[in-house]
This record gives sequence, C-alpha cells and structure tokens, in this order.
Amino acid sequence: MDIALKKVRPSHLLLVLALALVAASSQAAAFMPILHNFGKKVYGGALQNWDVTQGKNGEIYVGNSAGVLRFDGYTWKLTPLPGGGVVRSVMADGDRLYVGSYREFGYFTADKFGNYKYTSLYPENLPDQDEEIWNIMKDKNGDIYFQSFFTWFRYDGKKVEHHYDMNIHPLYFFEVEGNIYAQLLNGDFYQVQGRKFRRLISRQQVGGSHIVSAVSAGRGRMILSTQWQGLYKYENGTLTSLPTEADAALKRSNVNRATFVPHDSTIVVGTILDGVYGFGLNGKLKWHYNMSNRLGNNSVLDVKCDDAGNVWVALDAGVALINSSSPFSLLSPGHSGKDFGMVYGVYSLADRLYFATNQAVWALSKTTGEFSIIPGTEGQNWFVDNFNNQIIAGNNEGPNLITGLSSARIAHTNQSSTAMQICNIAGQRVMLESSYYSLQVYKEVNG
Repeated sequence: MDIALKKVRPSHLLLVLALALVAASSQAAAFMPILHNFGKKVYGGALQNWDVTQGKNGEIYVGNSAGVLRFDGYTWKLTPLPGGGVVRSVMADGDRLYVGSYREFGYFTADKFGNYKYTSLYPENLPDQDEEIWNIMKDKNGDIYFQSFFTWFRYDGKKVEHHYDMNIHPLYFFEVEGNIYAQLLNGDFYQVQGRKFRRLISRQQVGGSHIVSAVSAGRGRMILSTQWQGLYKYENGTLTSLPTEADAALKRSNVNRATFVPHDSTIVVGTILDGVYGFGLNGKLKWHYNMSNRLGNNSVLDVKCDDAGNVWVALDAGVALINSSSPFSLLSPGHSGKDFGMVYGVYSLADRLYFATNQAVWALSKTTGEFSIIPGTEGQNWFVDNFNNQIIAGNNEGPNLITGLSSARIAHTNQSSTAMQICNIAGQRVMLESSYYSLQVYKEVNG
C-alpha cells in the first residue's frame, strides 16, 4: 500500500496539488572532464607553449617560448636553452629530453641533483636556412627524426644525417606505431621509408586540405585530421571520411593538432580558432572547451595524452590539463541562454537526474542528454529528494511535487520550503519542513 504524507492543519487533512502549466525549455547537456588552466605566473615561463611530452617518471615537459618547462605534479621549473631561443618541439626518450629550436636541436640529460645539461646535435657548416625544428619523433628502429619546413634530420644515436630535397618541403612529420609519415607543404600525404617518400593519400582525397595530424586508434587504424575538411579514417590502405557532430564548426576553426585517448577511445582535436574538441570514434561530440567555458585560450598549439589518460593542451597563452582519466566530471548545461545557477541539491532516478538550483529545478535525461527546466519551479530551490516515493523540491514559494517533467505546488502552503526530513516523534513517523517563517509537520497516512 502506498504511503502519502500530509500536512497537519486544523481544517485540512488532504494533500491537494495545484498543477503548474508553464512550458519547459530544454537543451543539450554533457558531463565534461574537469579542466585546469596554468598561466605564465604559475609555470614561470613565456605565454606561448608549443609542444608537450611525458618523461619516463611521469614528468610533463612543455616546449615554451622561454625554454623547457618541467612539471612534476606539484611544481613547475623552467630550463632555458644555453643560447636562449624558443623551444618549438620536445620529445622525451629514456634519460634524454630532445628539443628543437631555431637552427638548433639536441637533448637535455639530468644529473642526480636534477640539474639539466644540454648537448647540441645540430650539424656544423650547414647552409644558412631559415628553419625551425617543429617536430621530433622516434621510429620503430630507434632513430630520432627532427623536422623543419625545408629539411629533416635523422639521428641514429651516433651520427646525424641531413636530408634536403628542393622538391620536398615537409609541413609535418608524424609517428604512428613506429612508422613515420609526412604531409608535404601544398602536397600529398606520404610514408617516409629511409630517404624515400611513398605516397599514400593525395591532397584531392581530403578536399584539398593539409593533413595536420595522424594518430593511432589501435588495430591498425589511423585517424587523420585535416586543417579545413574534418576527420578521416585510414585502415588497410583505405581512406574514409569520419563525420562528426561538429563538422561545421571544425571546418571553420582551423584544426591544428590531435591526439587519441585509448582508455575511452576519445579523439581529441585542437584548433587555432575554437579551442579543443573530444569525439568518440563514431563521431559523437563528447565535450568541447574554449574560452567561453573556461579554457585559457582558443588557440591550441599542441595536444598530448599522458600515460594516465589525461590530455595536456599547449596554448598560445598558457597550458591546460583536461582530467579525462578522473572518475569525476562536470555538468555543462549548454548555451541556450538559460542560467543553470547554483546547485543546492541533486536526486537521481534510473533514467533521470534532478537538480535543485537557485534558478529552477532542472531534469537531465540519462539516455538522451536532454536538459530541461521543470515548469513551475522557477526561482530559489533549496533541495530535491524522495520522500515516501514522492519527489519533492523545496522552493522559496513553497514545496513542489515533481512527476516526470512536470511539477505541482502542494496546496495550502504559502511559505518557503527550505528543508525536509522524515523522522519519528513520540512513536509516530512524520515529516518536518522548515521555512523562513515556521516549522511544518506532515503526518504519515495510508492511501
């Protein structure tokens, strides 16, 4: 038998409901990984950050315009290059941290006190070329590649080979599962095999755009990101488009870098104009961070997934950490113009979450992600909870009974409802309700 609760009043022993007839507004909502921004005052370097890598002990290294930043999880430390200069690229490998700069590349090693010593690998007597080392990577044979827009170098641990071809200008080198790939400037996409370039994808196959990122998605699959034409999948020699829920936004945002988060199969895409996006392998948008929702800057210069599954974002102004491996996430109601407000209470059903806020009671569908205002609950709400199988929300105008996506004001209540508690008084089970004015008592009745 169901049990109802009734308010004790001298002449009223029935609980009467007044239905609220206000149309609900709804919008999309998403739980997003927690974001943390690091500004230059925190990490002690210059504004611009160009590249990210992780060391063998878990430290994060960032190529910064003032040198190399090291983060051990607690503190940041800046190590400049001996001759100064912007560090455009970094790659940790064992005890070495390889770095690239303007007409310079080499590696740092640390002594037992944590002090870094730099060894230059840049060959002497090279032609005077205006080149920056933009990418560093290691192939399956253990060779290290240093790439600029005009030339590239291969280091086998003993000697450096200089490669230059006036007809080949690499825009990007990529490492995927130990193989090296190259996107040529205004050209096609190749696999690098020694001194030879084997064409895999023509520029026309990707809408005339540059491929700016190639990452492994496991099982022999590559996810390719283009600058202006969205995402593609390359598998077993076949290229197919990978449509996403944000294709229109990506195609106007100047995609710049991407990475892959293995533990939840998220493709993370960094852009120059609109921050960083997270997509599932099916193209579903999981989350999007830009300056409108706390990202420190919209221009993403690099994104990297660390060993724990978190995403590090090198920005034109600052560094961001997206805690995608954390069991905690944040709810973002979307951008409908409605203010979600301060949350005072949450109640969960199998298919829905209710939120009591200082703007209204909101409902989130766990299946569709639809986020709706419960009509009639506008204003300050102090709690939402289940009392004897009845969901009640306390509002400054009085308590509301919540059923699905509708509400009903509990009749004969004309004062605020700030808290409710079921308890036992003198052997009788009752519910107490506090307000700004008095204490209300509801008796338990069968019905």
